[in-house]
Amino acid sequence: MQAPPKGGTPWNWGFAGDDWNGVDASGRPWRCLSGLRQSPINVPPLSVKRDGLLSSILNILGSGGDDTDEIPRNLRTTWFYPRLVSNGSNVEVINNGHTIQVEWLSPFAADAPLQFNTATVTAVLSMDAYDPAVRMHIVHRVTGLPACDAAGGCIMVTGVLFELGSGGDNPLLEAIWEAMPLREGAINFLRAGADIRLGDLLPPLSTRNYVTYEGSLTTPPCSEGLLWHVFLQPQKISQAQWNKYRRAVGFRECNPRNATGTTSTASHRRLLATAQPAGNPNNVTCGIAAYGYNFRNAQKLNDRVVKVGLA
Repeated sequence: MQAPPKGGTPWNWGFAGDDWNGVDASGRPWRCLSGLRQSPINVPPLSVKRDGLLSSILNILGSGGDDTDEIPRNLRTTWFYPRLVSNGSNVEVINNGHTIQVEWLSPFAADAPLQFNTATVTAVLSMDAYDPAVRMHIVHRVTGLPACDAAGGCIMVTGVLFELGSGGDNPLLEAIWEAMPLREGAINFLRAGADIRLGDLLPPLSTRNYVTYEGSLTTPPCSEGLLWHVFLQPQKISQAQWNKYRRAVGFRECNPRNATGTTSTASHRRLLATAQPAGNPNNVTCGIAAYGYNFRNAQKLNDRVVKVGLA
Protein backbone atom coordinates (compact mmCIF):
# COMPACT_ATOMS: atom_id res chain seq x y z
CA MET A 1 0.00 0.00 0.00
CA GLN A 2 1.59 3.28 -1.09
CA ALA A 3 1.09 6.66 0.62
CA PRO A 4 -0.17 9.42 -1.68
CA PRO A 5 2.31 12.18 -2.58
CA LYS A 6 2.11 15.28 -0.39
CA GLY A 7 3.29 17.84 -2.96
CA GLY A 8 5.35 20.93 -2.29
CA THR A 9 9.12 21.33 -2.41
CA PRO A 10 11.12 18.11 -1.84
CA TRP A 11 13.45 18.23 1.17
CA ASN A 12 15.86 16.08 3.13
CA TRP A 13 17.87 16.02 6.36
CA GLY A 14 21.24 16.61 4.68
CA PHE A 15 21.92 19.98 6.39
CA ALA A 16 19.76 19.27 9.46
CA GLY A 17 17.18 21.82 8.39
CA ASP A 18 19.48 24.75 7.64
CA ASP A 19 18.55 24.66 3.93
CA TRP A 20 14.78 24.27 4.24
CA ASN A 21 13.56 26.96 1.88
CA GLY A 22 10.46 25.98 -0.09
CA VAL A 23 6.68 25.95 -0.35
CA ASP A 24 3.91 23.57 0.68
CA ALA A 25 1.47 21.85 -1.67
CA SER A 26 -0.65 25.03 -1.79
CA GLY A 27 2.31 27.23 -2.74
CA ARG A 28 2.62 28.85 0.70
CA PRO A 29 6.22 29.55 1.81
CA TRP A 30 7.67 27.46 4.60
CA ARG A 31 8.44 29.15 7.93
CA CYS A 32 11.60 27.14 8.57
CA LEU A 33 14.12 29.93 7.85
CA SER A 34 11.92 32.99 8.44
CA GLY A 35 10.04 31.99 11.60
CA LEU A 36 11.00 33.31 15.04
CA ARG A 37 9.37 30.55 17.11
CA GLN A 38 10.93 27.44 15.67
CA SER A 39 11.56 24.00 17.17
CA PRO A 40 13.49 22.24 18.58
CA ILE A 41 15.32 24.19 21.27
CA ASN A 42 18.13 23.03 23.55
CA VAL A 43 17.08 21.21 26.72
CA PRO A 44 19.26 20.67 29.83
CA PRO A 45 21.50 17.64 30.42
CA LEU A 46 19.63 14.61 31.70
CA SER A 47 22.02 14.25 34.65
CA VAL A 48 20.99 17.53 36.27
CA LYS A 49 19.21 16.97 39.59
CA ARG A 50 16.00 18.67 40.58
CA ASP A 51 17.59 21.32 42.80
CA GLY A 52 19.77 22.57 39.95
CA LEU A 53 17.41 21.91 37.07
CA LEU A 54 15.85 25.36 36.82
CA SER A 55 19.19 27.18 36.91
CA SER A 56 20.61 24.72 34.37
CA ILE A 57 17.73 25.41 31.99
CA LEU A 58 18.27 29.15 32.42
CA ASN A 59 21.95 28.79 31.55
CA ILE A 60 21.46 26.51 28.54
CA LEU A 61 18.62 28.51 27.03
CA GLY A 62 20.47 31.78 27.62
CA SER A 63 17.23 33.12 29.04
CA GLY A 64 16.76 35.59 31.82
CA GLY A 65 14.71 34.85 34.91
CA ASP A 66 11.79 36.88 33.54
CA ASP A 67 11.41 34.49 30.62
CA THR A 68 11.92 31.11 32.31
CA ASP A 69 10.46 30.04 35.62
CA GLU A 70 8.83 27.12 37.38
CA ILE A 71 5.17 26.38 36.76
CA PRO A 72 3.09 26.46 39.98
CA ARG A 73 2.10 22.91 40.93
CA ASN A 74 -1.63 23.55 40.53
CA LEU A 75 -1.04 24.61 36.91
CA ARG A 76 1.26 21.78 35.85
CA THR A 77 0.19 19.70 32.89
CA THR A 78 -1.02 16.18 33.55
CA TRP A 79 -1.22 13.38 30.98
CA PHE A 80 -3.63 10.52 30.56
CA TYR A 81 -3.39 8.27 27.51
CA PRO A 82 -5.60 5.17 27.28
CA ARG A 83 -4.18 1.84 26.13
CA LEU A 84 -4.65 1.74 22.35
CA VAL A 85 -5.48 -1.64 20.84
CA SER A 86 -5.44 -2.40 17.11
CA ASN A 87 -8.27 -4.27 15.41
CA GLY A 88 -6.05 -4.93 12.40
CA SER A 89 -7.27 -1.99 10.31
CA ASN A 90 -7.52 1.07 12.57
CA VAL A 91 -3.83 1.83 13.18
CA GLU A 92 -1.43 2.63 10.33
CA VAL A 93 2.36 2.61 10.58
CA ILE A 94 3.69 4.83 7.78
CA ASN A 95 7.17 5.29 6.33
CA ASN A 96 6.99 8.77 4.79
CA GLY A 97 10.69 8.82 3.90
CA HIS A 98 11.53 11.28 6.69
CA THR A 99 10.38 9.32 9.74
CA ILE A 100 8.03 6.57 10.90
CA GLN A 101 4.62 7.81 11.97
CA VAL A 102 1.64 6.07 13.54
CA GLU A 103 -1.88 7.20 12.69
CA TRP A 104 -5.19 6.17 14.26
CA LEU A 105 -8.00 5.96 11.72
CA SER A 106 -10.71 6.06 14.40
CA PRO A 107 -10.84 8.72 17.12
CA PHE A 108 -10.20 8.01 20.77
CA ALA A 109 -10.77 10.22 23.79
CA ALA A 110 -8.82 10.79 26.99
CA ASP A 111 -10.63 10.84 30.34
CA ALA A 112 -11.61 14.54 30.21
CA PRO A 113 -11.68 17.42 27.74
CA LEU A 114 -9.03 20.12 27.83
CA GLN A 115 -10.20 23.23 29.64
CA PHE A 116 -8.56 26.64 30.05
CA ASN A 117 -9.79 29.98 31.31
CA THR A 118 -7.78 31.68 28.56
CA ALA A 119 -8.33 32.96 25.04
CA THR A 120 -5.59 30.98 23.27
CA VAL A 121 -3.62 27.83 23.91
CA THR A 122 -0.28 29.62 24.14
CA ALA A 123 -1.75 31.96 26.76
CA VAL A 124 -1.17 29.18 29.30
CA LEU A 125 2.45 30.30 29.33
CA SER A 126 1.45 33.57 31.02
CA MET A 127 -0.82 32.02 33.67
CA ASP A 128 0.07 32.32 37.34
CA ALA A 129 -0.90 30.36 40.45
CA TYR A 130 -4.05 32.42 41.00
CA ASP A 131 -5.61 31.80 37.59
CA PRO A 132 -8.60 29.42 37.80
CA ALA A 133 -7.94 26.27 35.76
CA VAL A 134 -8.25 22.52 35.81
CA ARG A 135 -5.34 20.24 35.01
CA MET A 136 -4.60 19.80 31.34
CA HIS A 137 -4.69 16.51 29.44
CA ILE A 138 -2.52 16.61 26.34
CA VAL A 139 -4.23 15.71 23.07
CA HIS A 140 -3.00 16.14 19.53
CA ARG A 141 -5.67 18.60 18.46
CA VAL A 142 -7.46 20.94 20.87
CA THR A 143 -10.98 22.27 20.32
CA GLY A 144 -13.38 24.19 22.54
CA LEU A 145 -11.31 27.39 22.70
CA PRO A 146 -12.34 30.30 20.47
CA ALA A 147 -8.91 30.74 18.86
CA CYS A 148 -8.54 26.99 18.32
CA ASP A 149 -12.01 26.47 16.90
CA ALA A 150 -11.47 29.31 14.44
CA ALA A 151 -8.34 27.55 13.18
CA GLY A 152 -9.94 24.12 13.10
CA GLY A 153 -8.09 23.03 16.24
CA CYS A 154 -4.77 23.88 17.93
CA ILE A 155 -1.84 21.49 18.01
CA MET A 156 -0.21 20.36 21.25
CA VAL A 157 3.00 18.27 21.17
CA THR A 158 4.44 16.01 23.84
CA GLY A 159 8.09 15.15 23.22
CA VAL A 160 9.67 12.01 24.70
CA LEU A 161 13.45 11.57 24.46
CA PHE A 162 15.14 8.23 23.78
CA GLU A 163 18.68 7.12 24.57
CA LEU A 164 20.57 3.99 23.54
CA GLY A 165 20.53 1.27 26.17
CA SER A 166 22.87 -1.69 26.58
CA GLY A 167 20.06 -4.14 27.26
CA GLY A 168 17.40 -5.75 25.14
CA ASP A 169 14.64 -4.21 23.04
CA ASN A 170 12.20 -1.78 24.60
CA PRO A 171 8.93 -3.80 24.74
CA LEU A 172 6.88 -0.60 24.50
CA LEU A 173 8.15 -0.15 20.93
CA GLU A 174 7.82 -3.77 19.77
CA ALA A 175 4.38 -3.50 18.16
CA ILE A 176 5.36 -0.44 16.11
CA TRP A 177 8.75 -1.86 15.14
CA GLU A 178 7.12 -5.12 14.06
CA ALA A 179 4.88 -3.24 11.62
CA MET A 180 7.50 -0.68 10.55
CA PRO A 181 7.77 -0.48 6.73
CA LEU A 182 11.32 -0.38 5.41
CA ARG A 183 10.24 1.13 2.09
CA GLU A 184 9.46 4.83 1.70
CA GLY A 185 5.79 5.46 1.01
CA ALA A 186 4.68 2.08 2.35
CA ILE A 187 1.91 1.71 4.95
CA ASN A 188 1.40 -1.30 7.20
CA PHE A 189 -1.44 -1.92 9.62
CA LEU A 190 -0.63 -2.74 13.21
CA ARG A 191 -1.57 -6.39 13.67
CA ALA A 192 -4.89 -7.13 15.37
CA GLY A 193 -4.56 -7.33 19.14
CA ALA A 194 -1.29 -5.38 19.26
CA ASP A 195 -1.38 -2.47 21.65
CA ILE A 196 0.48 0.80 22.17
CA ARG A 197 0.75 1.99 25.76
CA LEU A 198 1.42 5.67 25.30
CA GLY A 199 1.13 6.38 29.01
CA ASP A 200 3.97 3.97 29.78
CA LEU A 201 6.24 5.81 27.33
CA LEU A 202 6.10 8.86 29.60
CA PRO A 203 8.54 9.15 32.53
CA PRO A 204 7.34 8.02 35.97
CA LEU A 205 5.54 10.68 38.00
CA SER A 206 8.55 11.02 40.30
CA THR A 207 10.80 12.11 37.41
CA ARG A 208 8.25 13.80 35.14
CA ASN A 209 10.19 17.05 34.66
CA TYR A 210 9.45 18.94 31.47
CA VAL A 211 9.90 22.23 29.66
CA THR A 212 7.06 23.88 27.75
CA TYR A 213 7.24 26.64 25.16
CA GLU A 214 5.64 27.95 21.98
CA GLY A 215 7.25 26.37 18.96
CA SER A 216 6.74 24.85 15.53
CA LEU A 217 6.64 21.68 13.51
CA THR A 218 10.19 20.29 13.27
CA THR A 219 9.84 19.48 9.56
CA PRO A 220 8.62 21.58 6.61
CA PRO A 221 6.50 23.63 6.46
CA CYS A 222 7.66 24.37 10.06
CA SER A 223 4.30 25.93 10.95
CA GLU A 224 4.37 27.88 14.21
CA GLY A 225 1.90 28.31 17.07
CA LEU A 226 2.32 24.84 18.63
CA LEU A 227 2.54 24.37 22.39
CA TRP A 228 5.46 22.03 23.09
CA HIS A 229 6.06 19.87 26.18
CA VAL A 230 9.41 18.07 26.25
CA PHE A 231 10.18 15.54 28.98
CA LEU A 232 13.74 15.52 30.30
CA GLN A 233 13.85 11.88 31.47
CA PRO A 234 14.54 9.57 28.50
CA GLN A 235 13.17 6.20 27.52
CA LYS A 236 15.50 3.42 26.37
CA ILE A 237 15.90 2.11 22.85
CA SER A 238 18.09 -0.87 21.96
CA GLN A 239 20.84 -0.80 19.37
CA ALA A 240 18.86 -3.25 17.22
CA GLN A 241 15.74 -1.06 17.34
CA TRP A 242 17.77 2.06 16.55
CA ASN A 243 19.44 0.33 13.62
CA LYS A 244 16.12 -0.83 12.16
CA TYR A 245 14.75 2.69 12.38
CA ARG A 246 17.84 4.12 10.67
CA ARG A 247 17.50 1.55 7.88
CA ALA A 248 13.87 2.50 7.39
CA VAL A 249 14.74 6.18 6.86
CA GLY A 250 18.18 5.52 5.36
CA PHE A 251 20.04 6.26 2.17
CA ARG A 252 18.91 4.04 -0.69
CA GLU A 253 20.38 2.77 -3.93
CA CYS A 254 17.50 2.49 -6.43
CA ASN A 255 17.65 0.62 -9.73
CA PRO A 256 14.81 0.79 -12.30
CA ARG A 257 13.58 -2.48 -13.78
CA ASN A 258 13.42 -2.78 -17.56
CA ALA A 259 10.55 -4.14 -19.62
CA THR A 260 11.60 -7.76 -19.01
CA GLY A 261 11.46 -7.28 -15.25
CA THR A 262 15.20 -7.45 -14.72
CA THR A 263 17.11 -4.69 -12.99
CA SER A 264 18.87 -2.05 -15.06
CA THR A 265 22.51 -1.23 -14.41
CA ALA A 266 21.67 2.47 -14.25
CA SER A 267 21.31 3.41 -10.58
CA HIS A 268 19.80 6.32 -8.72
CA ARG A 269 21.18 7.10 -5.29
CA ARG A 270 18.97 9.32 -3.19
CA LEU A 271 19.08 11.09 0.14
CA LEU A 272 16.29 10.67 2.69
CA ALA A 273 12.87 11.54 1.37
CA THR A 274 13.87 12.91 -2.01
CA ALA A 275 11.64 11.69 -4.78
CA GLN A 276 11.86 8.11 -5.94
CA PRO A 277 12.61 7.62 -9.63
CA ALA A 278 9.62 8.61 -11.77
CA GLY A 279 7.05 6.03 -12.80
CA ASN A 280 5.50 3.04 -11.12
CA PRO A 281 7.26 2.50 -7.76
CA ASN A 282 6.90 -1.26 -8.27
CA ASN A 283 9.21 -0.92 -11.30
CA VAL A 284 12.06 0.19 -9.06
CA THR A 285 14.24 -1.96 -6.82
CA CYS A 286 15.77 -0.10 -3.86
CA GLY A 287 18.25 -1.34 -1.30
CA ILE A 288 19.59 0.30 1.85
CA ALA A 289 22.96 1.92 1.07
CA ALA A 290 23.62 3.60 4.43
CA TYR A 291 21.95 4.41 7.71
CA GLY A 292 19.87 7.57 7.81
CA TYR A 293 19.26 10.16 10.49
CA ASN A 294 16.56 12.69 11.13
CA PHE A 295 17.26 15.60 13.41
CA ARG A 296 16.98 19.35 13.00
CA ASN A 297 19.54 21.71 14.49
CA ALA A 298 18.50 23.53 17.68
CA GLN A 299 16.76 26.84 16.98
CA LYS A 300 17.22 30.26 18.58
CA LEU A 301 14.96 31.09 21.50
CA ASN A 302 14.28 34.68 20.31
CA ASP A 303 13.01 35.89 23.71
CA ARG A 304 10.31 33.23 23.95
CA VAL A 305 8.84 32.34 27.32
CA VAL A 306 9.92 28.90 28.54
CA LYS A 307 8.21 27.33 31.54
CA VAL A 308 9.56 24.44 33.62
CA GLY A 309 7.46 21.77 35.29
CA LEU A 310 9.37 20.00 38.07
CA ALA A 311 8.28 16.70 39.62
